[in-house]
Amino acid sequence: MSTFAQEFAARGLKDDQGRSLREFDLKTRKFRYPCSGMSQTAAFEELPEELKTSVGLRIKALLSAESPEQGFEHLTTEDRRALRAILAETMPGLID
Repeated sequence: MSTFAQEFAARGLKDDQGRSLREFDLKTRKFRYPCSGMSQTAAFEELPEELKTSVGLRIKALLSAESPEQGFEHLTTEDRRALRAILAETMPGLID
């Protein structure tokens, strides 16, 4: 892995299993956990509460669905489970 990739990943918020939205997996896709790291930025935090709540509800619906919605079939059950755990720990309140 390049120095950039290591440094970029190291700056991400991690859950108790060491997973982060900034982990690269360039063999199969850009990031290991397919959710924008922009959700963990100051810019996102500064959005109006109503908008953050809306985004959180949509993410929760996508990740909690029994089967992936159309357009999100690439999210495996394990991806959705991991993303729920990562977001719950690194962004309390977003999908709770």
